[in-house]
Amino acid sequence: MLTQIINARILTPQGWLKDGSVLIRDNKILEVTNCDLAIIGAKLIDAKGMYIVPGGVEIHVHGGGGRDFMEGTEDAFRTAIKAHMQHGTTSIFPTLSSSTIPMIRAAAETTEKMMAEPDSPVLGLHLEGHYFNMAMAGGQIPRISKIRTRKNIFPCWRKRTASSVGTLRRNFPEPCSSANISRRKGCWLQ
Repeated sequence: MLTQIINARILTPQGWLKDGSVLIRDNKILEVTNCDLAIIGAKLIDAKGMYIVPGGVEIHVHGGGGRDFMEGTEDAFRTAIKAHMQHGTTSIFPTLSSSTIPMIRAAAETTEKMMAEPDSPVLGLHLEGHYFNMAMAGGQIPRISKIRTRKNIFPCWRKRTASSVGTLRRNFPEPCSSANISRRKGCWLQ
C-alpha cells in the first residue's frame, strides 16, 4: 500500500523542505518530493506542520523496553529493538558491556540470526571490554573486567572471537605485539 505524508517540514540534505511530501510503500521511503498534491490511491497522512527527519542509526545501546542485550535471548533483543524502532531508530548495533565469553557467544548467535532476517534493523554487535583501566571502567562488571597487559591481550585473539559477524580479525602470521601493531597499520580485516 502506498502512503503519502503531507503538510510537514521535511529535513533533506539540502535543508528544510516546506509543503513537500514523503511517499512510503512497505515501510520504505520511495520518494521525498517538493509537491504536496495528494496521489490517487495513496493513504494520506496529514502531519499538521510537524517535522520529518531521517531515522537514527544507533551504534551504542545496551537495551530498551526493560530488556538488556546482555541477556542474549531473541526475546530480549526483539523487545529492546522494538522500543528503539518506535522512536526513530532505523538500524541498530546492540551493545554488550563487559561479559563472559558464553554471554558474548549467545548474543553473537542471536545477532547473526536477526541479521539474516529480511530487512533486519540489526547491522552488527558492539562489544565493550573487557580490558579497562579500572579507574575509568564506569559501570563495567569488575569481576569480568581485566587490566590490559601484553601477556593477556595479544595471544589467542582468534580463539576468543565469538562470531564472524561484524567482528574484526587480525591477519597476522604471528601473534600481535606492541612492536608489530605500530608498523602494520592495515592488520584489521573485515
